[in-house]
Parts: sequence; structure tokens; C-alpha cells
Amino acid sequence: GGFNLNWFKVGETSLGTEDFFDEAIGLRIFPNPGSDLLHFEMKEPVSCELRIMDVLGKTLLNQVLYGSDTLDISALKPGVYLVQISTENGRVTRKIVIQ
Repeated sequence: GGFNLNWFKVGETSLGTEDFFDEAIGLRIFPNPGSDLLHFEMKEPVSCELRIMDVLGKTLLNQVLYGSDTLDISALKPGVYLVQISTENGRVTRKIVIQ
């Protein structure tokens, strides 16, 4: 007995592990996957609330950012997380992978 995994498609896009840019709030987050630092670039310097959550939705980190910034994520264990960014222009939630 065993498993035939040949028909599973596993790639970066299936895990949502690409850097992303959200036009609605003018935000780019990179690198993804990351390990120590996560960089945020805002098109325009606005205040935003950042939440990093586990896949069950438990908030692990909550911080206010203004404009472009860098966040230390080295304390987080390797795995898949959700990043939620809220600004006056809207809210986006994306997956990130920490290695």
C-alpha cells in the first residue's frame, strides 16, 4: 500500500506564495515565502492595520503601519499564515508562507 501523488498539482501559486500587489489599497507585500522580514510597500503613505493570523483565524500579531515598512517575522514558526491589511480604502487578506 501507498499513495500515488502524481496527480496532485503543488506549486507556488496553489499555495498563494507569490509576492502580491493589491491595486485597491495600493499595497505590495514581499518576499513570499519569507523567513525573517516581511516588506510592505504602500503606493501612498497611509495608515493601515496589519494582522497576521494562523490558518484558524487566531491573531498572532497586530500592528499599525504607516506607508512602507518592514516587519520582523522571525519569531513565527514555519508554516502558512494569513495577512490581513485594513485601510480606509478597504481590506485584503492574503496567504503568506514562512520558511
